[in-house]
Amino acid sequence: GRHRKIVDLLLEFLTTRFRDSAQAISDAFTGMFAVLRKTPKDIEAATELRDYMGNVPSEVAKLQPDIKKCIDAYVTLEQFSKRMTTDDTQQRWHVFGSAKKAADLVVKVQDELKVQESTFL
Repeated sequence: GRHRKIVDLLLEFLTTRFRDSAQAISDAFTGMFAVLRKTPKDIEAATELRDYMGNVPSEVAKLQPDIKKCIDAYVTLEQFSKRMTTDDTQQRWHVFGSAKKAADLVVKVQDELKVQESTFL
């Protein structure tokens, strides 16, 4: 009866919170990936990109508490047998894997930059 309705409302609230959080985290990483994927046109742009890459680990670290809360919300919803959409599940794994994806992209861009910087000289 009444208690079930309260549980349903709380689950809906948590679902909305998960989705909003996952979207915010995804947006933050999308912005990060966009900057990392830009090809520098000159040595100044390459230097700016190197500086940016130096800040990526701290930016990812700032997102870690939000990532944990987001994943925890999803796990809680699963524990209550809340049916999640395919998109929700994809978002969960996207959020989960984004930190590693950022680290991998930094390594890849560092290697590419070494080659590009030799053409600027």
